[in-house]
Amino acid sequence: MAESTHHKGTSKNDDRPPRAHIERTRDVFKATMAPAIKQQPAEPEAKPVKRPEHKERRKTAAEKENELEQERLEEEEQRAKDIAEHEERIGYSNYYYGKRRAIRMLIFPQGANRWNWQYLHVTLPKEIAQWIPHSGTLADDEWRSLGVKQSYGWVHYMVHAPEPHVLLFKRLKDYQNKFPNKKPQDPVSDLKSSKSRPLDTSEHQ
Repeated sequence: MAESTHHKGTSKNDDRPPRAHIERTRDVFKATMAPAIKQQPAEPEAKPVKRPEHKERRKTAAEKENELEQERLEEEEQRAKDIAEHEERIGYSNYYYGKRRAIRMLIFPQGANRWNWQYLHVTLPKEIAQWIPHSGTLADDEWRSLGVKQSYGWVHYMVHAPEPHVLLFKRLKDYQNKFPNKKPQDPVSDLKSSKSRPLDTSEHQ
């Protein structure tokens, strides 16, 4: 019985690996596998996507609208400042006359042969010319808003392509006598010299 008990005890201890072998195996693992594990790049963590709330989207749209409005106000302020500072530099030519039979017959078929046209051109300084609203002919309120002062009846009839800052105007000769009920909006042009010079108006056709 004693031998049998001794055999069981020794066989159990023999199955367990020696402590020195366990420590050596652990050291080998640390020396070989651990650095490889450390070198593996860590996967980036997915950042949560923040969805803007409805209130934030409306706020952004309002901010953009406010910015556009602020830019528009600043532009209008600069426009008014440029016109006020450089209005005195606007150049007005003397009146000149010429017949434009084809257009006269088209617009005024009755008695057109008796009506001549009166012309002048206005030169805008570049500080004001930059505010010309578009590339076409200007309506009465458009060219007056640029600081141009003329009596009633003048029409910006053509764009001077080489020099858009030069505005070409026409008006029927003796317009105010023909239309006495039309009151001048501004007397500045009436104070200009009434001397005329002959002109071949083919360049204005």
